[in-house]
Amino acid sequence: MDDGLPWSELMQLAGLEKADIKNLAPADKVRAVFRELTGFRPRGAATVELAALPALSNGKQREIRGAV
Repeated sequence: MDDGLPWSELMQLAGLEKADIKNLAPADKVRAVFRELTGFRPRGAATVELAALPALSNGKQREIRGAV
């Protein structure tokens, strides 16, 4: 995996361009991306109360197996 790929994907998700953070210090770049992502809302995301989450389950559980 390319080392810059996760950073590029994160910037795209935050809606930032390279020019937006070009002259910032490394710590300030992280702060800028964090600031943009704090208000992030994915398109089509449903808002659900915590108490209503069990009703959304289909009842299936993941089976965990060790080495075969």
